[in-house]
Amino acid sequence: IAPSSSLFIELGAGLGNVSVFAKKRLGFGQVKAVEIDWITVNLARLFASLNRVKISFYRQDVFDFDNPKGSVVYGYLTSNILTELYKQGRFDGCLVITTTFSIEEVKPTQKISIGGFYQTVFVYDFS
Repeated sequence: IAPSSSLFIELGAGLGNVSVFAKKRLGFGQVKAVEIDWITVNLARLFASLNRVKISFYRQDVFDFDNPKGSVVYGYLTSNILTELYKQGRFDGCLVITTTFSIEEVKPTQKISIGGFYQTVFVYDFS
């Protein structure tokens, strides 16, 4: 992955902490954050602005958002939601990273135990 020329998408972005980290610390060229709650989206925009990073925010349901092929997609979502997105083909052509919750019945490309609150990182290469 060449972050500077890659698209990073955070599904269920909340306040956009991971999106800000992806842009500011990892150097992704383009970052999109998807969150359904309008109040949270506005707070996330403020947080990104305070961190002086440009992130495109989408107030949208994750089931209505298209993840372009070649994207790095991160989601801290439940297994049920992740599995449904997978079954709908929304991760096709993407590198998917999840924490704590996995995609049911799909073996991850890599599984990393990190301890703490998030405990496990699951990486799926659907490209």
